[in-house]
Amino acid sequence: MSEAQKTFYKWTPIADLPTDYARLASPDLKTLSTIWLEQRIDLEKQDALFGFIERLKRQWAIETGIIERVYTLSRGTTELLIHKGISESLIPSYEAENNPKLVAAIIQDHANVVEGLFDFVNGRRSLTTSYIKELHAQLLKHQDRVEGLNHLGQKTSIQLIKGDYKKFPNNPTRPDGKIHEYCPPECVAAEMDRLIAMHQEHEKNNVPPEIQAAWLHHRFTQIHPFQDGNGRVARALATLLVIKAKWFPLTITQDDRDKYISALEAADNGNIKDLIDFFTSLLKKSFIHAFDLATDAMENQKVEQVIQATKKLLLQRRDEFRQEWEGVKTTSKHLEQEAEKQFEEIKRRIKREVSPLLPAGHDIYVDTAEDDSKRSFYHRRQIVETAKKFDYYANTSVYRAWVRLVLKTQDQAEVLISFHGMGFEFRGILVASMCFFRRDIAGGEKEIHDLVAVSDSQFQFSYKENSDEVLKRFSGWIDKNMTTALEMWRKGL
Repeated sequence: MSEAQKTFYKWTPIADLPTDYARLASPDLKTLSTIWLEQRIDLEKQDALFGFIERLKRQWAIETGIIERVYTLSRGTTELLIHKGISESLIPSYEAENNPKLVAAIIQDHANVVEGLFDFVNGRRSLTTSYIKELHAQLLKHQDRVEGLNHLGQKTSIQLIKGDYKKFPNNPTRPDGKIHEYCPPECVAAEMDRLIAMHQEHEKNNVPPEIQAAWLHHRFTQIHPFQDGNGRVARALATLLVIKAKWFPLTITQDDRDKYISALEAADNGNIKDLIDFFTSLLKKSFIHAFDLATDAMENQKVEQVIQATKKLLLQRRDEFRQEWEGVKTTSKHLEQEAEKQFEEIKRRIKREVSPLLPAGHDIYVDTAEDDSKRSFYHRRQIVETAKKFDYYANTSVYRAWVRLVLKTQDQAEVLISFHGMGFEFRGILVASMCFFRRDIAGGEKEIHDLVAVSDSQFQFSYKENSDEVLKRFSGWIDKNMTTALEMWRKGL
């Protein structure tokens, strides 16, 4: 196959906007923007608007990494992080490849960047190649390696260059073998200078923000100046331009990914309208949400109205908390029933197949305690010690229930699954942990020893997740870890 046949997109120097770019602007967006700017000053005094913008910032920080497959998070976890704040305690280890701390750090880097975009605009700085390099270094602060090709063309992990242009070509090969060519390393600096010069002309000519954002985003990705992280930098630049217009962070979610990629490919083929239209649709959604806040704000001008609005807000928050709480508590009840069912099945199998071979006086039984029952306080030491293994605080004050399998022979072995909160305050999530331990029962003493956390990580679930999906995942978690627990029991016989 020739090089010409292999190439899917052949790089050419970036082109400016078409001379008739005005036809690409959205009249609807211009109208929405005008109304928004008229109301913005009054709305900025409202806490609701501040919270709305803060949530948009967090959403941008989370989704910009998901789009690039830097990490993978479920929709439920994403919503938790948006509404509760960026915290590793909200990221299940099974979603973060057992490294929630790193994922949280990367997301926080993204959040720091979007916060910095607001500071950049407020400081009235001009966009430069130096600032773009700063953005790159900040976005990839906690990423040190990137996948690349060695001299034999084999995939390998290589050191990531942060805050400086690429040294080698970074042309991706599609599954069908076709190559997408980006700007050669030796031309990057000159192309980036041209990009900034054209952008400055657009600003001078008051090109509509959505058109500027789409053009700058796409032409930057055509150059692909960095070794990795180009998509995130491109979305940061697009967001910078709409923030400058006093709009909202331009957030592309995992649900938008297919439309986004399709619009970028259309722009590669000379049609930038699809990308402008895509950005416009996202911005319209943000304006509509903001107008809902505007309506609430305008209804609360008088003192009495403000008081009533505050009461309404607190009642709404109480109801939201109750919904969160009831949802996750209902899920926990289902999981507790599943744990009891699986323990009962294990008990039956052991009694049927192993009991005849065990010493006289042995006993095997299943024991449970529901949340807030008199016995739910038992086993606190085992629960706390197991939580320490996974570096979190087991909060049994918000929820406490457990299921245990007791295997009594010469001593007493126990497998305990505990259901409890994580962290010092309830944030919409509960945790299940599994541990194995023994008790010496000779002479009436029941001292605990050989306490071991059976699982590789705690089982985490939230009110945002579908109960049936959580139950399915939990059933597999028990099955996997009970094999380990029963092997520990067998070795002690």
